[in-house]
Amino acid sequence: MIKALAQIERELGKVFAQHLTAINSAIEPEKVNNLWQDIAIRYNEAQRAYHSLQHIEQLFRQFEQIKHVLNEPHLIALALFYHDVIYDPKRGDNELKSAEYAVEVLGKYLTAEQVRRIYNLILMTADHQLDSSHISSEQDSDAAYLLDMDLSVLGASWCDYERYA
Repeated sequence: MIKALAQIERELGKVFAQHLTAINSAIEPEKVNNLWQDIAIRYNEAQRAYHSLQHIEQLFRQFEQIKHVLNEPHLIALALFYHDVIYDPKRGDNELKSAEYAVEVLGKYLTAEQVRRIYNLILMTADHQLDSSHISSEQDSDAAYLLDMDLSVLGASWCDYERYA
């Protein structure tokens, strides 16, 4: 059964709140909701075919299966939410713009180290290569999982892949 977009948005909003407040329990619910609404609006933009809330939902179905092996699951979750938050199909710097945007909005609520980690994770989604110069070996496995999830459409059914392509 295909879920309605409103249901996907509600469910993902709860997931977003869970991960953000796990890192910063002092953040006000209204601020969490504002951050989520901003993400949802961006992922619902008309120019998006694949990089939509449905893509984020698909990533989180996979995330649920592997989160127990992650060293920093909450940071990986936030990187997933923000990795395509800025998307213009005519531009080649969407990942950079998304990473910068994540720093801008999350910098008020996370430590500098956490924000830097999310920034680096998002940048890796541009070429789907691990950048060991910015990460430790523990973080390396988390980054590999994130990149695998983002590339998983390449192993999807032909019908799903064709829709993506």
